[in-house]
Amino acid sequence: NYQLGGRIGVGLGGVLGYAKLGYSNMKLSASDGTFSDSETQGGIGGALGVEGNVGKHAYWGIEGNYSDFGDFGGINLQRRQLAGKVGVRF
Repeated sequence: NYQLGGRIGVGLGGVLGYAKLGYSNMKLSASDGTFSDSETQGGIGGALGVEGNVGKHAYWGIEGNYSDFGDFGGINLQRRQLAGKVGVRF
């Protein structure tokens, strides 16, 4: 799986609010022990999030993601995800 896109943000009183938009893909695999198959689906993905600093080099954030991969075998395949993050900048 991968997501390729851009992010734009605005300062919100000590935190950064941002929006992302791009392309996502997902590989789907199925197997019944004898037969196996896989297919890659792709579509539009986006996110909204906030990010803040903790001291000089550390940061935290929370982000809500959504991707729509279109129709797969009669199912409208979508992904919704809520992610928390912590990190260190060098």
